Amino acid sequence: MELKSILAVIRAHIRIIAACAAIATIAALAVSLIMPRTYEASTKLIVGPALLGNVNDINQLLSSQQIAQTYAEAVQTQQLAQQVIADLGLSTTPDQLLQKLSSTVSRDTPIITITASDGSAGTATAIANDVAKQLIARSEAIQGQDQEVRTLIAGQITTLQGQITATQKQISDVTTAAGSSPTIAQQAQLTQLNQQLVQQQATLATLLQTQANGSATSVSVLDPAVQPTDAASPKLLLNVALGLILGTLLGLVIAFALASLDDTFKDAEDVEEVLHLPVLGTLGRLPEAAQKLGIYRLVMLLYPRSGAAEAFRTMRTNVEFADIDSGVRSLLVTSPASGDGKSTVAANLALAFAQAGRRTILVDADLRRPAIHDFFDLSNGYGLTSLIRSPEVIELGQVLRVIDEPNLRVLTSGPLPPNPAELLGSNRMHSIVERLEAEADLVVFDSPPAGAVTDAAVISSLSDGTVLVVAAERTRRGAARSASEAVSRVGGHLLGVVLNRQLGRAVEADYDAYPYQQADAPAAVEAASPARAVRAPKSAR
Repeated sequence: MELKSILAVIRAHIRIIAACAAIATIAALAVSLIMPRTYEASTKLIVGPALLGNVNDINQLLSSQQIAQTYAEAVQTQQLAQQVIADLGLSTTPDQLLQKLSSTVSRDTPIITITASDGSAGTATAIANDVAKQLIARSEAIQGQDQEVRTLIAGQITTLQGQITATQKQISDVTTAAGSSPTIAQQAQLTQLNQQLVQQQATLATLLQTQANGSATSVSVLDPAVQPTDAASPKLLLNVALGLILGTLLGLVIAFALASLDDTFKDAEDVEEVLHLPVLGTLGRLPEAAQKLGIYRLVMLLYPRSGAAEAFRTMRTNVEFADIDSGVRSLLVTSPASGDGKSTVAANLALAFAQAGRRTILVDADLRRPAIHDFFDLSNGYGLTSLIRSPEVIELGQVLRVIDEPNLRVLTSGPLPPNPAELLGSNRMHSIVERLEAEADLVVFDSPPAGAVTDAAVISSLSDGTVLVVAAERTRRGAARSASEAVSRVGGHLLGVVLNRQLGRAVEADYDAYPYQQADAPAAVEAASPARAVRAPKSAR
């Protein structure tokens, strides 16, 4: 899927995406506020010599790291948990306490981190520190070395260090007394003292190594636990951010799922790709007033300088050039389904041709749900059905309605018959079309939807060209294909397609760009009465 298509889907379903994001964010916030708060406190222990002590070799450090792992595992013992519960007077079981404890060992150093969690910050701190205390107390059992042995070794080292100092002093004294020419006795004494010093130093080295091996298993507190001020969970900001992200992703999934199921037209490119027909014009949505009174749909009259009116003029030009060789004397405007806006397009397109100087007749050939008489506020007591069903030939001048647009006359549908398709397909209808074409430069027919009944297909076979109106975000592609095929099967000439009600079109705002009291001030006066509204633009042209 191209970036443009992705953005189009997001733009079309932005409300759904925003709603999902908002709901998920609010839900995450609510859950975070309801969840009980949990505090965490951590203490750090070091196994082996202190950080500022001497580490004799790498083997000592590796040994300390291995033993640190043993201490970390000892944190999860039942006996230790029972002792902590007894020390602190906790109302919990060892299993429940162990679930609140965790221990980790640093990768490169023999440092153990013990973390305790609880609903009380003070309790979490007390548990972490007491666990460290219990580990230190159990260090002899864990490391497997008697404390008396270590004390004895430490005493021997101290005694031996004193002896070495004394021997070194004796050597210094003898050397000073002998001067540059020592006697045989002095030389023998110095030799004996040096041998004694070497022996003492060797013994000291052995004792230090033994002590170092023992110190690798010692454990002490490096950093005691401090009472936390903020809760470790729930993490309000993190949860809200995750809710927003997950909600947005859910909204996007729903949006693209709906887009995959939505086979309506979105833009002109969709129309050309599916129907393989040129787009003669693109229109935005009509103002709210147009949904109430048909007169407000005649933008060529009420808003002659708006973007919507200009769109109909462009449409008029495109229709003229669609079949420039043979010319178009009669034009059918239809749609795949009801409500696509075909009557609005037919009426305004007829006005656009009339305002360009073409003698135009607008015929309401929708004998099922006629609308043209409502647009121009005309009675519908007689019209096209009167011409077809009358046993005598009725002069066109008796049924064509004249409005203030001098180049446009309107033929309403007349009384609705029970058999519209048979009337429109009759020989008399064929004769009427020829008479209408002889009476004007262009005849514009408004017919029922081509995808619903056969009426439009019948009229298209009598017309020089057909314009198909589809509504953006409403008309289904399959319905548009069926309508196009219905016209083609009877030999109708499809000139192109009009895309109606496209979202985001700039012309949507143009309806309000020329309010009655400004650009169309003359129209405002008479538009107050729908019966006279069609006369308003004459003074505005």
